[in-house]
Amino acid sequence: LAGWSFASALRGEALQTGCRAAREAIEVASKQLGRRPPLFRFLMVPWLIQIGLFFFKGLFPFPLEKMLRAHYTKIGAQTRAELTSYVSYGRASSLPVESLATILDALTKKHASAC
Repeated sequence: LAGWSFASALRGEALQTGCRAAREAIEVASKQLGRRPPLFRFLMVPWLIQIGLFFFKGLFPFPLEKMLRAHYTKIGAQTRAELTSYVSYGRASSLPVESLATILDALTKKHASAC
């Protein structure tokens, strides 16, 4: 959604939405498993993701953006199905899933326009 660019993904609303969606997914999964949400969900904040990615990118001897593009393009249908499950379960459980739904809608539209 950010053009497979960390520079684009780490700016503005894309990062905010991604962090909120990660926290929402953790809440939904925890509800499904009947467990308390893990405390690490509070680490899903933009500034910490930016710092983590800065160091994380240096661990790979290949272009990480290209690898992620190839991987997530290959499993796009699976990703959309998983997001659909999270959104459906979250809504049925009265959990907030607005950011997950935003990402799902954008991915679905992008996929439809590519076909």
